[in-house]
Amino acid sequence: MADFELPTDGYTLLNAQVTVRPLKDQGFKVFLDARNLTDTEAREHASFLKDLAPLPGRNFRLGVAYSF
Repeated sequence: MADFELPTDGYTLLNAQVTVRPLKDQGFKVFLDARNLTDTEAREHASFLKDLAPLPGRNFRLGVAYSF
Protein backbone atom coordinates (compact mmCIF):
# COMPACT_ATOMS: atom_id res chain seq x y z
CA MET A 1 0.00 0.00 0.00
CA ALA A 2 1.33 3.47 -0.89
CA ASP A 3 1.71 6.38 1.50
CA PHE A 4 -1.62 8.06 2.36
CA GLU A 5 -3.55 5.23 0.68
CA LEU A 6 -6.59 3.92 2.56
CA PRO A 7 -7.54 0.23 2.47
CA THR A 8 -10.54 -0.92 0.45
CA ASP A 9 -12.75 -3.89 1.38
CA GLY A 10 -12.96 -6.69 -1.16
CA TYR A 11 -16.24 -7.61 -2.86
CA THR A 12 -17.86 -10.16 -5.16
CA LEU A 13 -20.50 -9.14 -7.69
CA LEU A 14 -23.10 -11.51 -9.14
CA ASN A 15 -23.95 -10.64 -12.77
CA ALA A 16 -26.06 -12.46 -15.37
CA GLN A 17 -26.81 -12.02 -19.06
CA VAL A 18 -29.42 -13.58 -21.35
CA THR A 19 -29.37 -13.12 -25.12
CA VAL A 20 -32.08 -14.29 -27.53
CA ARG A 21 -31.83 -14.33 -31.32
CA PRO A 22 -35.52 -14.58 -32.31
CA LEU A 23 -35.02 -14.26 -36.09
CA LYS A 24 -33.08 -16.27 -38.64
CA ASP A 25 -30.92 -13.17 -39.10
CA GLN A 26 -28.08 -13.82 -36.62
CA GLY A 27 -27.19 -10.12 -36.52
CA PHE A 28 -30.36 -9.27 -34.56
CA LYS A 29 -30.52 -9.94 -30.82
CA VAL A 30 -32.55 -9.03 -27.74
CA PHE A 31 -30.66 -9.05 -24.45
CA LEU A 32 -31.15 -8.62 -20.71
CA ASP A 33 -28.20 -7.79 -18.45
CA ALA A 34 -28.53 -7.99 -14.68
CA ARG A 35 -25.65 -6.56 -12.66
CA ASN A 36 -24.86 -6.66 -8.95
CA LEU A 37 -27.87 -8.87 -8.24
CA THR A 38 -27.03 -9.15 -4.54
CA ASP A 39 -26.91 -5.33 -4.25
CA THR A 40 -23.42 -5.42 -2.72
CA GLU A 41 -21.79 -2.13 -1.74
CA ALA A 42 -18.56 -2.11 -3.75
CA ARG A 43 -15.88 0.54 -4.14
CA GLU A 44 -13.21 0.70 -6.85
CA HIS A 45 -9.83 0.77 -5.09
CA ALA A 46 -8.06 2.79 -7.82
CA SER A 47 -10.71 5.54 -7.92
CA PHE A 48 -10.00 8.81 -6.12
CA LEU A 49 -13.80 9.05 -5.60
CA LYS A 50 -14.08 5.67 -3.84
CA ASP A 51 -14.99 7.23 -0.49
CA LEU A 52 -17.70 9.40 -2.11
CA ALA A 53 -19.24 7.22 -4.80
CA PRO A 54 -19.58 3.42 -4.66
CA LEU A 55 -20.17 1.32 -7.77
CA PRO A 56 -23.82 1.10 -8.90
CA GLY A 57 -26.18 -1.13 -6.93
CA ARG A 58 -28.52 -3.70 -8.46
CA ASN A 59 -29.39 -2.69 -12.02
CA PHE A 60 -30.89 -4.14 -15.20
CA ARG A 61 -30.52 -3.34 -18.89
CA LEU A 62 -32.87 -4.53 -21.62
CA GLY A 63 -31.84 -3.88 -25.18
CA VAL A 64 -32.03 -4.70 -28.85
CA ALA A 65 -28.94 -4.83 -31.02
CA TYR A 66 -28.20 -5.44 -34.67
CA SER A 67 -24.76 -6.00 -36.11
CA PHE A 68 -23.89 -6.25 -39.77
